[in-house]
Parts: sequence; structure tokens; C-alpha cells
Amino acid sequence: VAKSAAGLKILHFCFQNPIFNSTSISKQVGLSVNTVNKWITYFIENKMLYPKPKFEGQKRGTTYYFYDLLDILR
Repeated sequence: VAKSAAGLKILHFCFQNPIFNSTSISKQVGLSVNTVNKWITYFIENKMLYPKPKFEGQKRGTTYYFYDLLDILR
């Protein structure tokens, strides 16, 4: 992540907005939704972000949580 400008932009966004969706990141940091989704997948696999469980039939609009930061803010 430290060597990737895109990864750092997304991580910085997560600290400013610990609850978000991929479209909001894309618009705020100026990256494509595909790039954002690849990084979100990376952060989920490394247990940094967690997706909100989807409703049955829901295909879009997943909300993601940066729980580590939210826990600190509580």
C-alpha cells in the first residue's frame, strides 16, 4: 500500500470517512470504480475493511466499514 498512490488515497479517504461505498471514494479521490474496488478487496482480505451484509437480491451499493477507526472513536 505504501508504494501505491491509489492505495494511499483510498486509505486516507477511509480515515476521513469510516463508512462509505466505492462510488463515494471514486468521486472523492478521482480514481476509477474498478481501481477502488480492487483496493477495497485488498483491504477486506487484510481485515482492514468490512462490507455490510447485503440484502437478498442486492447487487450494488455495498457499504463498507473501517471498524478499527470506528472502535477508537467510540
